Amino acid sequence: MQPVWLRVIALVLLWMRSAVAAGPVPIIVDRLDRNGAEATAAQVVAETYDGEFVATPYAAITPSRDHSVWYRLRLTRDWNAERPPLLSTLDPQGLQVCAYVPPTYAGTPYSIYADQPKNGFTRHSLAILLPATLKASVPI
Repeated sequence: MQPVWLRVIALVLLWMRSAVAAGPVPIIVDRLDRNGAEATAAQVVAETYDGEFVATPYAAITPSRDHSVWYRLRLTRDWNAERPPLLSTLDPQGLQVCAYVPPTYAGTPYSIYADQPKNGFTRHSLAILLPATLKASVPI
């Protein structure tokens, strides 16, 4: 396996969709990069660094080889499809994701290299099932 910094993770597209939805729901992606000053999950979930998140120009996750990078995802409108939304991360080689999903915000790790039979993944994508009642005002 090549180090993360050698991998060019093409746009890691984040699609919010349902099997019966007409199409993707646009999302807002904000990035928190504290330049090596680590933030804990408890601090991020408690909104300690909300003022330091910066909007990204497109829906992509760009890992750092030196330190963790936090992302906050929000829908542009409330989810209202019959089936729950699915967060798909394409081309996740070398990427380790820990998703903090409402309502509990308990961290769940995702990786194509981990033995996680309950979580959706292939060597080409990670799939995270989100709450059917997800609101635009509630971040992931």
